[in-house]
Amino acid sequence: MPKTVKFETTPLDWFNYTAQEYNSNALIRYVLRFDSRLDYRLLEHAVGCCMVAEPLLGFLFKPEDDVPEWVPAGRSAADMCSHVTGDNEDMEAILAERTYADRECPFRVALISEKEGDILVVTLHHALCDGRGALNIVRLLAEMYTALEQDACFMPVPQVHRRSTDAFYEYFGFGESMPVFDPSELDMESTWGIPVGNAEVPQSFRFSILRLGNQRLEAIRTFAKRNGGSVNATLTAAYHRALVQLLNPAEDAKEIQFTVDLRKYSKKGNMNSACNLSTILNANLPVSGNMEFLVHAAKTAIDKVLRPEHLVQSLLSCEMMRPLGFKASAGFYESDWEKVKSTGLCTPMISNMGRLDGDGICFGRIAPADMYLVPPAFVGPSFMMGASTFDDVLTLCSSYYDPSTDSGFVSSLLERVSRILCGL
Repeated sequence: MPKTVKFETTPLDWFNYTAQEYNSNALIRYVLRFDSRLDYRLLEHAVGCCMVAEPLLGFLFKPEDDVPEWVPAGRSAADMCSHVTGDNEDMEAILAERTYADRECPFRVALISEKEGDILVVTLHHALCDGRGALNIVRLLAEMYTALEQDACFMPVPQVHRRSTDAFYEYFGFGESMPVFDPSELDMESTWGIPVGNAEVPQSFRFSILRLGNQRLEAIRTFAKRNGGSVNATLTAAYHRALVQLLNPAEDAKEIQFTVDLRKYSKKGNMNSACNLSTILNANLPVSGNMEFLVHAAKTAIDKVLRPEHLVQSLLSCEMMRPLGFKASAGFYESDWEKVKSTGLCTPMISNMGRLDGDGICFGRIAPADMYLVPPAFVGPSFMMGASTFDDVLTLCSSYYDPSTDSGFVSSLLERVSRILCGL
């Protein structure tokens, strides 16, 4: 590909790029475990094919101009693919590594060979794509590996997908008559947050995880159905309730943030695969009541903010930064983070990727025995819990920086979430 090729960035890219400087590492990771061995040389070749099929995987986010661009990094597949023989400590060390989208390619693959089998860690920078987009890249990597196993001379055709939100607006029939931004439609003010530790000392990456097996997941499904809810509403309610139990807020209701994949509101399917096409919304939930009541309340609150007029406004709040330019938007996000640090208030977030095994990810004849999402690591008082399901095993995961976020608090939070879900 000619070195002069450049691609546009979007305000959603700007927002997620800026996060790497303030409240998170802005990295989305998927961990795949295999009972047998992958071929590392074939994997490295597959990484190169991914860079051909999705060229932006080998690009850098350049913020110098008022309208940043994605520009070629001049990296090879070998630069973006690594192989170590080790154990679980090596995986945690790889998860702790930082990647900055303006200096390094937003795509990394690490293969860890243990005695029991291989672990594959696939990393995407949020400036390039969101959680669903990152999952699409994992699928692409598996497809390239499989194609190369069948034909060593295989070479994909480059496909540059539209990196815009046009398909979302088209889905709702706005066309050229775009809606006007109405901030009254959004209620994103933070009124609580997790306890803040010392953010002035060096921060250490931490990784906490809760696994619930198929019997427990089936019990959650049954409980949700019996109470007119959903698995997502039940997880949100349990997470919110655990936070309330630990933080004991005095108010009658507290907001919770959750992410929404906007691809479902597009008739173009995965035509926007390697891009940011998701948004963050607030739902207000009561701080008291039994789980039956809370799940119903969560389902009602989530459905309310998922109305088209609300979704549109949430996206417009980011898109309105386009005419202001990148520098102005970065300044806005910086001031917002300073406010968060001074007040200690930042709404807890949950991001549920749902089922990861729906399309049968397979590397040639080798299927992963396990897979889960590792969400971006946050700096307190920001905090996120990531949820994903694979082979009927539910994984709740948080990565964060200690001591700005106390590891004891996270352990207590996961323990309470587990107790709540296991009591359904």
